[in-house]
Amino acid sequence: MRTAFGPRRVVELDLEIGRPLPTLEDVGDYGCLLGIVKLHGVPLGYVDAPVVRGRCSGRTLTEITLRRHEHAIVRRLLVDALIDGTFARGLPLTASRPCLATGSPSRLSLTVAVCTRNRSQDLARCLDSLERLDYPLLDVLVVDNAPTDSQTEHVVRSRHPGMRYICEQTPGTSWARNRAVRESTSDLLGYIDDDVVVGPVWARAVVRLFDENPGVMVVTGFVAPYEIETPAQQWFEDHGGFGRGFARRWLQRQQGQSPATYGNTGTFGTGANMTFRRAVVRDVGMFDPALGGGTVAEGGEDLDIFFRVLRAGGTLVYEPAAMARHRHRLDESGLRNQLTGWGLGMHAYLGRSMRAYPETRPGLAGLRAGQLLLYHPRRVAASLVSSSLRLELTLAEWRGALAGVRRYGASRQRAREVAAMYGQPIIDDPVEQVPPPERSLRPLRKLRLDLSEPLPAVAPGPDDSDLVRITVDYGKRRLGTVTMVSGGHPISRARLGDVIVSGLGNTLAGLLRDPVRAELRAATSLW
Repeated sequence: MRTAFGPRRVVELDLEIGRPLPTLEDVGDYGCLLGIVKLHGVPLGYVDAPVVRGRCSGRTLTEITLRRHEHAIVRRLLVDALIDGTFARGLPLTASRPCLATGSPSRLSLTVAVCTRNRSQDLARCLDSLERLDYPLLDVLVVDNAPTDSQTEHVVRSRHPGMRYICEQTPGTSWARNRAVRESTSDLLGYIDDDVVVGPVWARAVVRLFDENPGVMVVTGFVAPYEIETPAQQWFEDHGGFGRGFARRWLQRQQGQSPATYGNTGTFGTGANMTFRRAVVRDVGMFDPALGGGTVAEGGEDLDIFFRVLRAGGTLVYEPAAMARHRHRLDESGLRNQLTGWGLGMHAYLGRSMRAYPETRPGLAGLRAGQLLLYHPRRVAASLVSSSLRLELTLAEWRGALAGVRRYGASRQRAREVAAMYGQPIIDDPVEQVPPPERSLRPLRKLRLDLSEPLPAVAPGPDDSDLVRITVDYGKRRLGTVTMVSGGHPISRARLGDVIVSGLGNTLAGLLRDPVRAELRAATSLW
């Protein structure tokens, strides 16, 4: 990411092996283009390319993409080739098919809830993108939270009459999210913020993970900038933004694992782009009305429910193919307030969890101390010497974190008052809950896979092992071993492909490096 600010045109670049990226004409007065490179529908990374006299050369884009993202391209090709059988058939990796386009149609229904308040222009852009989703079992629900005018209702009913509109008068994001839980009857329930635009394959990418992986309870997606037009929008990306990388990640609590290792749930995704099995929200509890936008805590409701799902043994997947684009705050004041809210919400959520789950207190207290005494001070120190971090923004988040330590109690009291005012059920403090029962430790399950044969989906073993060690061969050649947490659930081809390439990607790439480079060289005429 570039540190010196200049407005940048943000575009998505679909990389097709076999032809270079096209030249972009009429780019405008931008001095630079920020491209989000995608292969087989999956984002691989960013490229910065110069704009010269209103155009950006396709040759330049392709050169930069291949130079910066060769490893990611090969990794994506390897994963897809393992999943669809191209690898086993000995075909060139570039013959692999887009995995989002393969497989049988899902019968899972999906409700997408957009919780909004007085932002009709952003909402219209969001709903337009949801209208373009190609998924038959889709229901879009707009929850208008404590509106002061009728603009939101007008946008829905006039522009998108096929979408549902409901009004939730109790102010607060969590009240709106909980209303969506009650109003939905679908198998899956997704939440998209009103200032977010989803990509065209978003629904299929999300549903496919749930369909093929019964143990997956939450899917979060990649969130890229919608635009980079102001310094504040660039500063937000430099600060970390909403993106959580370009690799799919599978997150599951291992038996006996300290909550400190999975308690920093903001690293797993964001509430701006998250989807649940609807039943799991009822199993682990609804969103806490003392957390989230419109409360004294100002946020943290998404972090809290991610933690509860992981603590209960559910799997969370971060899926870059479930891509959305967020319109960042335009000015520094709005951004500073947002980052202060991040600090508040994070530590209010930690306070809530330590109240409710006594066994997590030592681990989460250690996580909190590490955040307050190490992470934030280091960020502040880095902002004194780095041009990509602004001191006032790192200080704002640190101040919010310090204030958040004692914020949950006050937010809980205010939530009770709001509930009484609007006739909602009485809110009690989180009841101290015992940890979910740990299954007795089972022997390590051992599997062998031969990549010269099609990759199978793996059924649960008879011993219901928590850990699986996989020996990977290619014919008579031993490639290595990988270990993963299965939780006793079936293991899909997609997850096997991710685990194998993550653990043995260098070995596989080394085995095939010359052929892959030759394919890419022939395809692009650049190497």
